Amino acid sequence: MIIMKFGGTSVKDAKSMQEAVNIVKKSNQKRVVLLSACSGITDKLLSLIKDAANPEAVFPSKAIDEIELHHNNLSSELFKNKIFVNYSAALIKRYCNELRKLAEGVRLLKECSPRSRDRAASFGELLSTTIFQFLCLENSLKPILIDARKVIKTNSDFCSAKVLVKQTRKNAINIIGKELGLSFNKRNSYEGNSGIAEIENKTQTDLIITQGFIASDLSNKTTTLGRGGSDWSAAILGSALNASEIQIYTDVDGVLSSDPKIIKNSKLIDKVSYEEIKELSFFGAKVVHPAAIFPALVKNIPVRIMNTFNEKSPGTLICYEDSANATKFKSIVLKKDCQLLNINFSSKANSQLYLQKFYKFFLRREVKVYFQSSSVSRITFLIEKNADINFLVEQMSCNKTLAELLNVDLLVVCANAILDCKKEDFQAIFEELLQKNENCHFIAFTDNSLLSAVAPIYSETVANKIHQKIFEK
Repeated sequence: MIIMKFGGTSVKDAKSMQEAVNIVKKSNQKRVVLLSACSGITDKLLSLIKDAANPEAVFPSKAIDEIELHHNNLSSELFKNKIFVNYSAALIKRYCNELRKLAEGVRLLKECSPRSRDRAASFGELLSTTIFQFLCLENSLKPILIDARKVIKTNSDFCSAKVLVKQTRKNAINIIGKELGLSFNKRNSYEGNSGIAEIENKTQTDLIITQGFIASDLSNKTTTLGRGGSDWSAAILGSALNASEIQIYTDVDGVLSSDPKIIKNSKLIDKVSYEEIKELSFFGAKVVHPAAIFPALVKNIPVRIMNTFNEKSPGTLICYEDSANATKFKSIVLKKDCQLLNINFSSKANSQLYLQKFYKFFLRREVKVYFQSSSVSRITFLIEKNADINFLVEQMSCNKTLAELLNVDLLVVCANAILDCKKEDFQAIFEELLQKNENCHFIAFTDNSLLSAVAPIYSETVANKIHQKIFEK
């Protein structure tokens, strides 16, 4: 049994949604398919419910009508069978009427609570899965549509709810597992955490459709899972049902060796570890959110990132560990608009007090710290660019503390185990970084990365040359 999750770009229009159904149809395994809202719809929903709370703004009837029209147009374009057009139109109308009533209630209260935001946001996934269900039926599949809110249970932290794992696992087995005919013995029960679910002969369907991103609390109020929510839904259900693989479909081939906008010859990475994904995500690479897939990987369920629109691409396989490729550099991330802050002070000064002061400053202003090092008389921070830092530097200079602030780009070369990588690859990296004195201001290591602060005028050139020497040889 596999989990297949399709993101917003994979169901953005009729052509994309048909591609997604074709992929589902080609699979001969039992599968649970999760869908996001059509691309752009969630933003529209959140915008209109915010406008509804503002008594000075026009009531968002037009925005609701546009959402209804978008989904009706999808149905008309996709379905040849008029029965499906009519059925889907009736359900779309029902959901949009519920949305309108919600907006009217928000206007009456003149307040949009997190609970109302979550309820509004949920309509995107409910609408996309409604259409997808009928499209599967028209393509001779026999799906069962299950409301994710009946399965995935969370606390009541609206807009970024935390999953109640034990209750969700129990629901997944009793609701989805039952429909698929999955059998869970004691070892594979929701209280266990290993083994692939067995399949009984008695089964109603081999295809379940449900929503990503949305859930409900123990009072059955709609909640959402926040950033990476749909991927998190897929991982939670995959973990609960002991799936053999989780497939996440998007509009790119998988995880690339670099940003193709910066490095044209970026390569597809066939396999990466969870630690590498965490590292890439932390430094700003556009990859699947690591926290979202952790529930699956911790149970050794592989996660594969695939392209809905390129069936020839094998995608990227994410495993909890990748010991076979531990000696290889995998990717380069170039994070622009960073700053290198060096603080030099008297050896009599307490460096720990300085560290505390700076971290409080960074936390208050939500400044991301990429790297920090300290010695008896010097502290170095590699941070994202922030205008408030200039004020801090000026303030410190007045107190006779020497502070140096440089605008830099952060160049990160990632690996699974940095110290095990090949000597010749390190040599190639250092040759480029140290070719000119003004190229590189700082070099450091983590367990999985080599970090360098590079002058912005040279950063793209250096990144391309390192990529050529390591990934294009």
